[in-house]
Amino acid sequence: MATVEDVRWLGSSLERSYEVFVRGRLKFRVGSIVYVAFSLDETEMGFGFPKEERAALVASAPDTFRLPRESEMRFNWVESSLAALDPVEACELVVDAWRLCVPKKVSAAYDLRHPGGPGPDRPRVRLEAEHRQTLARLADLSQDFDAVVAASRDTNADDEHDPEGATIAFERSQVQALVRQAREHLAEIEAAMERVDAGTFGTCEDCGQPIGAGRLDARPVARTCISCAGKPRGRRS
Repeated sequence: MATVEDVRWLGSSLERSYEVFVRGRLKFRVGSIVYVAFSLDETEMGFGFPKEERAALVASAPDTFRLPRESEMRFNWVESSLAALDPVEACELVVDAWRLCVPKKVSAAYDLRHPGGPGPDRPRVRLEAEHRQTLARLADLSQDFDAVVAASRDTNADDEHDPEGATIAFERSQVQALVRQAREHLAEIEAAMERVDAGTFGTCEDCGQPIGAGRLDARPVARTCISCAGKPRGRRS
């Protein structure tokens, strides 16, 4: 299921594109042309699509896509519920809509940098989703920690002589460790997102060779290839 945040970064990263709010609705523009627009509650996405092809698109997946209302049929436009799209598909639709608004040379330049279409941008989509999940987990852990601290105050337990006090102390240390791990992982995700922006994502920081796709699938925050990761730290270049 896609969300606005899965595609919002494209609105400001695609060449000549920028985002605006019109009557509270988020829209992506190239010049004065709107090529993507979201509903007020950000659950629906309308996007540019070739007029001669949109009927076939809707017919191919009527539960996912629909034509605009009658008064807007003259526009090159299709609508969809974001919940019916996966994040990668939503990104592809945004990029395809953007292509309709820019010169062919701009679109061609994008293709040279992204030979698989929006595919090379997929790491950011995944990292942003993982970033949101880690923030949510960190918030839950912080609540757990506050609850353990409150429990320790209520019992006024003596860790040395009260078995319950020892249990609370253990729980507190466990939650603290999980909070620390979540914060470290959050920092790793943010560093990986910076590498995506810099164009160095997927390149080993030790040997400069590409990091294998399998390793990135399993660990998208990886900084080194599997060979360098297996070397003792002191022997890495």
